[in-house]
Amino acid sequence: MEEINAKATSFYLQETPKTLSERLQIDKKNRPLIKRVEDKELFEFVAKHLFERRAFYEMANHSVRGEEKIEQIIKIIKEN
Repeated sequence: MEEINAKATSFYLQETPKTLSERLQIDKKNRPLIKRVEDKELFEFVAKHLFERRAFYEMANHSVRGEEKIEQIIKIIKEN
């Protein structure tokens, strides 16, 4: 992540496990990592992986949450 941050502006687009699992459910067959995860286990799978990866994600230059991500990102880019 240090190399990415040195060469570019990175963003952590924060979402809840519930929102992510709902979105991933729609296109699950095209996602190799979750293709074989049972529908009833998808939320737990997503929550576990978010927890395990959080420290890495939080190394991003900017963290953005909420429904207005695009507007927040545009504002950050304009300010830099």
